Amino acid sequence: MPTDDRLQSLLKMLEAEPDDAFCLYGVAQEYAGRDDHAQAESFYLKAIAAAAPCFARPDDAASWAARAARSGLCCATWTTSRHDSG
Repeated sequence: MPTDDRLQSLLKMLEAEPDDAFCLYGVAQEYAGRDDHAQAESFYLKAIAAAAPCFARPDDAASWAARAARSGLCCATWTTSRHDSG
């Protein structure tokens, strides 16, 4: 599926479930892949807020999101972080 189609599909899914952390993360990844770091960071933070109970320390999660947006970290890191917290 072309990148534009993926992003549009994810954004449409968010209309139905705006707090879907997995979908928010997918949108962030799409923006990160386009080097749109401001949008990526915004959606990483929304994903973190939606998945807040998964993080032991939300301040660490927000810091991670900022670094992830700048460096293009992959979803495996985010998934690991979610599971490590409990």
